[in-house]
Amino acid sequence: MEQSTTEHWYNKHYKHLLVLPGLLLLFSLVYLGMFYSAHGDLFLKDVSLSGGTVITVFDTDFTPTQVAEALASTFPDAHIRAISDIRTGAQKAFYVESSASAEELRPVLEALIGYSLTSINSSTEFSGAVLSQQFYRQLLQALAVAFLLMALVVFVIFSQDKTLKAWAIMLTLGSTAALLPGIRSVSTLCVLGIACAGIYGMFFGKGKRWIVFALMLFSFVLPSLVGNQFWIIGVVTGVLFGGYAYYSVPSAAVVFAAFADIVMTLVVVNLMGMHMSVGGIIALLMLIGYSVDTDILLTTRVLKERVGTVNERMWGACKTGVTMTMTAIVAVGISLVFVHSFSDTLSQIFTIMLIGLGFDLLNTWITNASILKWFVERQA
Repeated sequence: MEQSTTEHWYNKHYKHLLVLPGLLLLFSLVYLGMFYSAHGDLFLKDVSLSGGTVITVFDTDFTPTQVAEALASTFPDAHIRAISDIRTGAQKAFYVESSASAEELRPVLEALIGYSLTSINSSTEFSGAVLSQQFYRQLLQALAVAFLLMALVVFVIFSQDKTLKAWAIMLTLGSTAALLPGIRSVSTLCVLGIACAGIYGMFFGKGKRWIVFALMLFSFVLPSLVGNQFWIIGVVTGVLFGGYAYYSVPSAAVVFAAFADIVMTLVVVNLMGMHMSVGGIIALLMLIGYSVDTDILLTTRVLKERVGTVNERMWGACKTGVTMTMTAIVAVGISLVFVHSFSDTLSQIFTIMLIGLGFDLLNTWITNASILKWFVERQA
């Protein structure tokens, strides 16, 4: 009786459940827009992405708080963190990150600690702003390519129209070649993929062949058209996602859930004041894979299987998917406890993954599940 009552309540209110993640995503987008207008970027960056100096001092007498207070007036952007022993938790050293040069930062630190910094009691790393900015742009392009390819795979799996699949493959591979220029292996694979998709669309699709051929030519020349005008990729991406949403609602739901995971995670990262490093970008790339796993599991169970009702298939997928995600959360949480005191990069990776996995529970089992149930009921 209790199960039927719960099922009746869910059948009646599952559309209303979309209000919570919808409002949360709206708040996240507004917040990121305001953050971008204030900082010129979607998140704070450390010196590995913005350029600057990292000085590690092997000293146990000064805490990060003391160093931060001493440097606050001279280097307001300085970020200080302790390096601790993994077993005892005792401080072994501290490091200072700043956009200032080593020549500016070192004398102030020496005056604070009372002795000269040498290669024995310290280490210094410097990255130029131009090189760091270029590396940062390449990482963002790789992130965009990962998201585009993820969306393409989902659309190819769940879409039924062969012509639309060919179109999506050609535009996505053309965009990939434009976002990753200068990598010969990527360009070669993209050209081969576009040619194969074009031939497949012309001979096996139901659309007019000249349209497929014209789109194939456009995809070939897309990298040369883009150059540094990445807004063209934005237009192509908008066309692709618009097509996903119009012709394959389940595919759009999976992409939407993965997008919401990343956006909501970035908001929490900014609220925590975390300075994103290369490891943070890598964590976002990993998060795309983690978030799509459960979404594909849910969509496959609901659309491909025919045993049981829609609710029963969703519940079976939920038990499997939540077990997968909770296992990952426990593993990542334990790893975070161990690495938090001695590795800032690993700590950031695990923190971002932990936040993202938490949002994945919301966006998969409320957002995606509700959209899928709505879609299936309309198709019935």
